[in-house]
Amino acid sequence: MIRSVMKQHGVKSLEELMKEAGEYGVRIHICEMSMGVMGLKEQELIDYPHLDYVGAGTFVQLISESKQVIFL
Repeated sequence: MIRSVMKQHGVKSLEELMKEAGEYGVRIHICEMSMGVMGLKEQELIDYPHLDYVGAGTFVQLISESKQVIFL
């Protein structure tokens, strides 16, 4: 459903957006605790060059030191 809505609005695919973000050096930090609660596994996520898995404490520290944060 999301893919068709993105296409209808002329938005690039998730794969294209992730590729561009990687080229710009955008870092993605994934909270391990949130992954566990949601039942997600590393193998299920898109391969991305600047991705790392962090504990909740490290995640909070990274947020406090960042200039910009997008939390999904």
